Amino acid sequence: MTSRAPAAARRASSTSRAITARTAVAVCVVAVVVTIVVGVVTAVAVSSARSADRATDNRDSLREQAGPILAQVFSVDRAHWEADRARARSAIAGEFAVRYAAELTRPPAAGIAAVRWTPLVVGITDVDDAEGAVVARAEVVTRPVTGTETRDEQTVDAGFTLRDGRWLLDRLDVIG
Repeated sequence: MTSRAPAAARRASSTSRAITARTAVAVCVVAVVVTIVVGVVTAVAVSSARSADRATDNRDSLREQAGPILAQVFSVDRAHWEADRARARSAIAGEFAVRYAAELTRPPAAGIAAVRWTPLVVGITDVDDAEGAVVARAEVVTRPVTGTETRDEQTVDAGFTLRDGRWLLDRLDVIG
């Protein structure tokens, strides 16, 4: 019996080591899987936070730039219309640039000395990483070559595209 006891103890010890080795491998596999899952979840959370920050930054920058861009595109003075139109062309893109390219190479209409757009209210209606839209109300002052200037208000739905950190007007619908 004495000779059997050490053999049984050796088998038990050997089995114990095999279970320990298997357990160690299983624990390592679980640890690797958990680490990968935590890494993926962290990456998604960081990406989501960055995207939210970008959307907030885009919203703020569009709110700041939309009114001045509309003023830049639609204001023109006969005394320096070429420079006004060049600035306007630098602030447009896409469909709007194609549609109004010819208009933005000419002086103000006959009999008009100047048109000045002054943004009154700009409201963001949509914004993401590459595009944004606003509804804007502007005072439009038209000064004829002779006579009295007229004041009007225009409401527009304008679309913008973000290019190199700068918003460009690419769509405009007059609402009223």
